[in-house]
Amino acid sequence: MLQTAVFMNWVRKYALTAGYCIFLTCLALEWHVNEARTIALLGLLAHLWLTPDARRRLFNSTQLRIALCFPVIAAVAWLVTPYGDQGLKTLDWIICLSIGYVAADCLERKAILLLVLLPVFCAAASISLVLWTFFTAENMKSLLAGGAKLKMYVEHPNRYGLLAAISAITAIGLFPLLARREKFFLAAVLAALTLLCWHSQSRAAVFSLAGALCIAMIFFIRRTPKQGLLVLLIVACIFGIGISTSGGRIVSTVTKSSWDFLLNGREDIWEAAWEIFQKSPLVGFGVDSFRQTLEVHLSLPENLLRFPEIRAQSIFWHAHQLVLGLLAETGLAGLIVFVALSVRAVYNGIKKCPLALAPLLMLILYWIYGLGGYGFHRSWDTAIIFLAIGLIDGLAPAIRQNSAGVNSLSAQGKSKLLEI
Repeated sequence: MLQTAVFMNWVRKYALTAGYCIFLTCLALEWHVNEARTIALLGLLAHLWLTPDARRRLFNSTQLRIALCFPVIAAVAWLVTPYGDQGLKTLDWIICLSIGYVAADCLERKAILLLVLLPVFCAAASISLVLWTFFTAENMKSLLAGGAKLKMYVEHPNRYGLLAAISAITAIGLFPLLARREKFFLAAVLAALTLLCWHSQSRAAVFSLAGALCIAMIFFIRRTPKQGLLVLLIVACIFGIGISTSGGRIVSTVTKSSWDFLLNGREDIWEAAWEIFQKSPLVGFGVDSFRQTLEVHLSLPENLLRFPEIRAQSIFWHAHQLVLGLLAETGLAGLIVFVALSVRAVYNGIKKCPLALAPLLMLILYWIYGLGGYGFHRSWDTAIIFLAIGLIDGLAPAIRQNSAGVNSLSAQGKSKLLEI
């Protein structure tokens, strides 16, 4: 009996942490994300089974209850439209939110500090791959796509650029929580990730990193201006080096001041996404249905001579815009749910800074990225979004408990002093 109790206590303490770390590592490598999420889910279930209080707090989470509207919307879309057979993906969103919530609720500050696995493993894997390719006399161009776009271990440079940008902004969000020596190490990682993000030549990734950094500076100026200046100098220097040495699409986008070059045909896909949304405005056509609905929309007789940019490029199989993508796939109902989750995440994140700064910046970066991109059809994107929402939400009760604990200890100390 004693050995069983010891084993159960070990499972309760370490199963969640192990699954959470594996999940973060696979996100950093964009490698077997679904399998890693399953491992994290097993650790989550073990922890909830052995910790009734954690189970109760999770089920009482307002964010979880709001997010549970997504499977309902997906089920309705499946029933009323000829598409929507990928609705079970919304359960993955719920799982990621739950993993983040329980990790923050159980591990508290440690759950946020473990986010360092994202920038560290992304930078380490990228640098290792460069060195391996160089010393094995392989063609360095194997790391590139489209001539000069860095793709590394991800099949598409835009996806790698977003991964590097998310990792970089996570590092920035962790700065206020680290000791001095750790900050120097993280500064080197941040410099490497910023350089890698730039060389991916993903305009959405680079611009979203710059935008999220500007928002992060608001926090740093108010709380720790010296750290903010260090972060700003690192990113500005790397961007400056990139501009002076390589230029590329990003510099051309800024210098040409051309909407056509900036949008790159997106105006056609946005117009098509809006028209698709109008055909099922309440619940959309279902998660990951855009490719099917777009094919049907393009084949309609009245559209045979329209949307030349979509027909000329093979990449337009998602809406390339966060709001339009949600409207087309989940309708007004899905957009309202996502806005509700986002507003609550921002409100709670601001209240819980600096501890919640890293996941809050992850969300902000993805929202900026969503101005010209959409990724709810990919497990990696939704894992990042809902994990960050869960982390922010889970920190609130954990911090309240810590505050209550500190207050009770101080009250006990005062009573003992009075007795003396």
